[in-house]
Amino acid sequence: MPTLSITQKQIVIPRYTSSSSPKPILLFENQSIMTLTFHFIMGFLGFLSISFALSPKDFRKTIIVGKNEQNQFKTVQSAIDSIPNDNLQWIKIHIQEGTFREQVRIPRNKWFILLEGEGRDKTTLVESKYMNAETWNLNPTTRFEKGFITDMDEYQKVILDVSLEGSATFVSEANNIIIKDITLKNDYSSSTGLIKRAVAADIKGDMTSFYNCGFVSFQDTLYDRSGRHYFSNCYIEGHVDYIFGHGQSIYERYTIFSATNKKGSKGWITAQGRAKSTDRDGFLFKDCDLTGPGLSYLGRAWGSYSKVVFYRSKMANIIVPEGWDQWDQSPSNLEYSEYDCSGPGSSLSSRVNWMKTLSSKEIELYSGNSFIDNQGWINDQPK
Repeated sequence: MPTLSITQKQIVIPRYTSSSSPKPILLFENQSIMTLTFHFIMGFLGFLSISFALSPKDFRKTIIVGKNEQNQFKTVQSAIDSIPNDNLQWIKIHIQEGTFREQVRIPRNKWFILLEGEGRDKTTLVESKYMNAETWNLNPTTRFEKGFITDMDEYQKVILDVSLEGSATFVSEANNIIIKDITLKNDYSSSTGLIKRAVAADIKGDMTSFYNCGFVSFQDTLYDRSGRHYFSNCYIEGHVDYIFGHGQSIYERYTIFSATNKKGSKGWITAQGRAKSTDRDGFLFKDCDLTGPGLSYLGRAWGSYSKVVFYRSKMANIIVPEGWDQWDQSPSNLEYSEYDCSGPGSSLSSRVNWMKTLSSKEIELYSGNSFIDNQGWINDQPK
């Protein structure tokens, strides 16, 4: 920072105390110094006011969503739409008890929103959409000839970014978002009896937290797409790849309920998509409870360097003995680990021989929140 040098002249104004001893008071004769001092003080006070205004403990306002006539907002989406773009102050949207059948999206420029229900058994957002993949089931030559697509990379992008997102009941694109006491549900499979890729929640903003929430579908329940995410004391239900994506996330005190279908087929809890060894994404499950009637793998590799850790978690007798599925990836690059888990499903005696074994020192990375948070953003957010 450059140094401002201004010559100043001191003026001494005598002031006498009871002992009649003169003590000098120094003033600036140069008016520019006084002006600069004034603006510095006012600027500093302005900075303080902004800092306090953005305090995690303060909310700019609270918006109520409910079905009663006196409520201005009858839908969750209309409440979100009312928030100004590029907002920098926390705004709470309180959703009253009830079932709201709508697709909800928090756009990427609607930051600092706390979406709060009245309990995951009382406030539910639900829709019944699925990923329509019929167009994409054509072979590559036919897809090209019909002009649908030009290469496989584009094919994957369209499927994941458009089709899956289009099926989601809830999509969150913005950074600094908190969701509390709400169930996010896609009831396509349960209402039709058909098994389709039907996403309940698609999360791709950074620094996003969920507390006491529910996620319910059958296949692809939670698309933990990208960014750092923290899930605490939540419930999730599904059967096929029902926690999947490229997110860098901690799931703590999470109830993981593996459902089943009429055929009683095996399912997969996770499908983590880490693509390179240098990528930071991965799923960490801490102090979780794995239960339900459905027999499941802990995960299968959706990416070449897929990474999942189960730590201090309780596993019912629903985990297949081998535990993990390499899918179509080389097992030497996969990072699947279990540490200090309990329950009949946690036995390691028949696990795949390529599963990674973590040392007590290595597990230290996963004992706190440093896997996703070295800055303190979780504690800085309002609860």
